[in-house]
Parts: sequence; C-alpha cells; structure tokens
Amino acid sequence: MEEAIKHADVPTPAPTPAPVATLSPVAQNVPPPKAPAPQPVRTPAAPVPFAKPIEPQAPVKPPAQQPIKPTGSATEAPIKPAETKQPNVPTLRTYRDDVVLAVKQGASVTSIAAAEAVRRAKAGAAFAEEEPPQKSLEFKKLIIWGGAAVLILSVVGGIAGFVISLRGTQEKQTVAFRPAEFMFVERAAELPVGNLEKAELLQLLSRVVAAGNSTLGALEQYYLTRVVAEEPQLLSAQEFLFAVGAEVPESLPRSLEQPFFFGVHIFNGNQPLLIFKTNSYENAFAGMLSWEGTLQRDLAPAFGTALGAADLEQTGTTTASITPRASFRDMVIRNKDARVLYNRTGQVVLLYSFIDRSTLLITTNEYTLNEAVSRLQAARLP
Repeated sequence: MEEAIKHADVPTPAPTPAPVATLSPVAQNVPPPKAPAPQPVRTPAAPVPFAKPIEPQAPVKPPAQQPIKPTGSATEAPIKPAETKQPNVPTLRTYRDDVVLAVKQGASVTSIAAAEAVRRAKAGAAFAEEEPPQKSLEFKKLIIWGGAAVLILSVVGGIAGFVISLRGTQEKQTVAFRPAEFMFVERAAELPVGNLEKAELLQLLSRVVAAGNSTLGALEQYYLTRVVAEEPQLLSAQEFLFAVGAEVPESLPRSLEQPFFFGVHIFNGNQPLLIFKTNSYENAFAGMLSWEGTLQRDLAPAFGTALGAADLEQTGTTTASITPRASFRDMVIRNKDARVLYNRTGQVVLLYSFIDRSTLLITTNEYTLNEAVSRLQAARLP
C-alpha cells in the first residue's frame, strides 16, 4: 500500500511563504529563538484526473503465528495399559540350557555328546519300529510284485531254454542231410529215396522234374536222403551213381566228392540238372569220356526218354560185333567247352561240361547250362 502511495502521481502544492516577525525594541536584546530543523515534506502524488486520490492506509500486518505445542509424551504422561495377571507359564527349556546345567553339575562336553548320540540312535530305532502301516503295506506290495516278476521271468526263461534246446536238437537231426550250398536257388526241398531200385529211383526223379512249378527261369534244388541207422542222411555222389546203375569206370566215382546237386530249371519245359564236385580233373574227364556210350540211357527217364541207337547220331565201326556208339560233339557254350549229344534231327539231347577243373555239370539244354554257369560264378564272388 505504501508503495502504491509513493508511486501515485499526486501534484505537489506550492510552498507558502512564512510570515516575517517584527521584533519590538524591547525584545531586541533577547536572542532570537532557534529555528526548528527543517522537516522533510512528503509530497503527495498528483491526483489522477477524474479520480479520487488514494488515501494512505496503514500496512496490514499478518497475524503472528502461534507456536504449536506438541501433544505427546513430552507434555502428557503415557497411558499405561491395564496390567493383567499372566498364568504361571514354565520357561522354555532348550538344549543349550541342558548343556549348561549338565556342565554345572560336573558333566564333560564329551560325555554330553556321547549321551546325545545314544539318545538319537534310540530315537531313530524307535521311529523305524513305529513305521506307519501305510508304508508297511506298500513295502509288502512291492515285495509281492517283485516276486511275481521274478517268477514270470523264470517261467519265460525256462520256456525259451526249452525251445532253444529243442531247436538245437532238431538242427542236430537235420544237419546230416542239409543240402550243400552250390549256388542260389529259388526253392530247396528234401527228397527221401530210401532203398529204391534203379528203375524206381529214376521214375521218382522223372516225376519230380515234371512237377516243377516255380516261376519261369527259377531253379529248384532237391537233396536226396535215405535212412541209415534210423537217422536220415544225404545221399553221396558215389551212392547216387551206384543207385542209378551207371556203367562208369571205377576212376570216376573216386574222383568225385560226396556232396552233389540235383535240381530242375524251369525253362522251355523243365530241364534236369546234375552238378558234381571233383578232386581230380584228369580222372573225372577220362571217366566221363568212358561213360558217354551209356550216359543218356543210364539217366533216362529223369534226363529224357531213353533213345535207341536208331534215334541218335552214330559213328560207324569197322567191327560188326561192336554196338554203334552215340556220338558226342565238342561245342563252346558261354566260353566253356562242352560235349553235346544230338539226335538224328540235330536237337540237343544231353550235354556235359567242366565249368572249371573242380565242377562237372550235366543237363539237357544249353540255356540251362548258361544259367547254372552264371549262378555258380556269382556264388564265388566275395
């Protein structure tokens, strides 16, 4: 407010001249009074046109703040809660207190530790004896199931052992006439021949050849067996030649190994096939040359119908008493030397070839010879 008054534009009035006092003669010796000290005159601000001058007002002092007296425990006494009587609760007893008390009574720390260990051991034994019935029941179930599993495994193991032993016995029984693996065949079967005579055996082989019913180009193997001392055994090459009554020199059976192959090739009418393993090429070759005269007749009808001398190509002889012999010719089939027997019309009736120095093959068709050579060579590959 004061600042508003100071800065207001109030016109300053002109000073009025002070009146001059006239001194009388009497009063001339009186010293004049001291003039008062000039006082500063406050010049009012010039009035605003058409407005009333602002009257100065006393400054308004803000009310003095009264200090706030704290209301707490500093001025007032705290209110104490009403005391209630507590029942006599025994003091909590700890392991430490027990140790301190025992030491005061003269016990050592070692004896205290030993006593504690004994106490814990007894507590553990008591806990084990007081096992909950539920856990005991589960343990009993576990024992029962475990025993049942062991029993089942024992039974299964016994059955498996019996089956294995039975199969082993069967293998021992059949190992005697298991066929020799000369080459791959589509079918292999046992052919019991017993003690059949020559004619009966050849008739049986002829029916087997005619009954072959595999797919075209397939090869079937039949291994001949007979019972010896109540056990079946494979027929050896020497026994086969003797059974069919082959008119061969003694050197030929001795040059042949025991296992041999008899099979049927399904091609252009079923073709019979014989394979022998030799241990002496020279003796085997000489024996086959000697057998050529009766070879076709000795193997008929299994290797085709027996043909007479009039049906075969013959070579003339100078001696009339000597029966004309069938004529075998040399022929190369699949780079293999072969001896081939033709009929009068030029058709192949029978042929044989030494595939190598240890393998002799006899059949009735050159395509069967080709197939056998291919399979024998494939069987030798590593």
